Amino acid sequence: MIYNEAVVGAFSFKLFYARRIKRILPTLYLMLLAVGLVGIWILSPGDNVALSESINANLLYFYNFYLINSGHGYFDNPSNQQFLLHTWSLAVEEQFYFFFPIILIISLKFFKKRNYILYFTAFIFMTSLLISCYTSYKFPSYAYYMLPSRAFELLMGCLLSLYCSLYYQKGIRAKGLQSKTYSGLISVVGLSMILISGFCLDKDTTFPGFWGLLPAFGAVLFIFAGILNKSNLINKTLANKCFVFIGLISYSLYIWHWPILAFFRYENPGKVISLYTGIILFLIILLISIFNYLFVEKRLRKVKLSYQKTISLLLVLPFLIILVISTILHSGIIKKSSRINLENQMPDGYCFNGKAGNCVFGYDPINSKTDIMLFGDSHAAAFSPFFEEIGKQNKFNIFMQSYSGCPPILNFDNSGYSGLIGSCDKSSAVFKVDLTKYKTIVLAGYWSAYVKNPSFINDFKKTLTYLEGQKKNVIIIGDVPNYTYGIIENIKRQRILNDSLGRDLGIESVVLTPINKLDNNLIRNISNKHRNTSFYDFESDLLDIRTYPFYNGYLLYADSNHLNPHGAYILAKTISPHNLLLELHHSLKN
Repeated sequence: MIYNEAVVGAFSFKLFYARRIKRILPTLYLMLLAVGLVGIWILSPGDNVALSESINANLLYFYNFYLINSGHGYFDNPSNQQFLLHTWSLAVEEQFYFFFPIILIISLKFFKKRNYILYFTAFIFMTSLLISCYTSYKFPSYAYYMLPSRAFELLMGCLLSLYCSLYYQKGIRAKGLQSKTYSGLISVVGLSMILISGFCLDKDTTFPGFWGLLPAFGAVLFIFAGILNKSNLINKTLANKCFVFIGLISYSLYIWHWPILAFFRYENPGKVISLYTGIILFLIILLISIFNYLFVEKRLRKVKLSYQKTISLLLVLPFLIILVISTILHSGIIKKSSRINLENQMPDGYCFNGKAGNCVFGYDPINSKTDIMLFGDSHAAAFSPFFEEIGKQNKFNIFMQSYSGCPPILNFDNSGYSGLIGSCDKSSAVFKVDLTKYKTIVLAGYWSAYVKNPSFINDFKKTLTYLEGQKKNVIIIGDVPNYTYGIIENIKRQRILNDSLGRDLGIESVVLTPINKLDNNLIRNISNKHRNTSFYDFESDLLDIRTYPFYNGYLLYADSNHLNPHGAYILAKTISPHNLLLELHHSLKN
């Protein structure tokens, strides 16, 4: 459309973007509005903030950036309950719509020969493909979510379109390929590539990179076969009204399917969707999509609006309405309360992720000496209220620094986690600089997330050897007993909704065998091989509580693997582990 309009001098950026707005935004905005309203009612604290941020990122078409910064991969367990996860690809598409039309119009004015446009687009395609191949191995999250590494897939369609506009429509035919036999063969090859992609590519595939060519080029061949000869068997089959209707509602299906599934998973964490439930969910998604297509998409296409009205009615007004809903969602002011402690964030006021805060806490941070350093990831941060309280009780201070996703070791390779690049370098830098100031180093981390990586084990051993050489006393904190993902979250949701099941939950119905015991033991065995290094495990202290993970009706956990601030405080105030205190006092005397 851009090329054909531009060569006759009829192209207008206003009309182009007005068409895009009418085509894409009403359905997207309706979905964001619905998700925000449902979220206001059912989400727990913390989850409502995350959804609000996701909605805002979608309003700005930056959701792919948001996902990278969150540190979650597309196939991570928590991603199943990210209600807008699917819209990352729409963000990439919108970014492409912003940049490529400008590039195409400029190149049309720059290149006198029209076929150079095709070569220039091919050059951009190859550049994007090479970027994708490189980043897929070095920075997989970046490669998966970002435009430079995904543009080649969209550009394959552009190349086909430009080829047809430059040659095919001018009568320069692909001689010999128009026959039903050849076009049928091409469609079979294209469809086979798409099907092979569906069955063979999975979450372990290095993608996109060269593997991204398989489904995209299959689609190009399939479309090209239909251009050559529409009467081949496969194209005639897919021209059936049922298949065409699926195509017509495909955008609505894409927009609505994921939030419905995500909300179901949110309310039923860990539950396997049965055949019966799957059919019900499928019918709900199908009916909503058909309704959306008939009464939103189809009707708006027929409505004639000026550019100004398109911007004001279809862009600005719904944008502002959704922003208000997102703000209400973020604030959490419309929320049912209950007796349970529902804190879901890291403690405020402490040094976390490099943010300024109370880095020294305990007995008397200003007037007395600080000899202990607490270092680690978000699990170390979750322990900070615990260490503050036992510091006050036993007259010592603690210096704390923690970075999300960064284990307390030197030279951690986090290249596979784009959202963490740079932060773990800062983590190591803080570790090295501040190390000399303290006699005792306390290391805490989400060990289960790291021990399966052989490079982590080697780096962890090197770090302990280094600390041993520096004559430091090292205390390693074992991680708290972990739950299967979703158990703690479900308790909080049930309480928020005043569900009687949640209110009566006790240890028998929620406690599972701690799933990180073997990981803690591995860290313990490594620490036992180093002098002046000891290991402390909270497991026995916590499991001695009869109503664990509750204490006096209050939940001790923020999620499946973090203590909440109340839990950390209770651990220090009520069930303070004496062996750990003995270790700390012994290390300070030495």
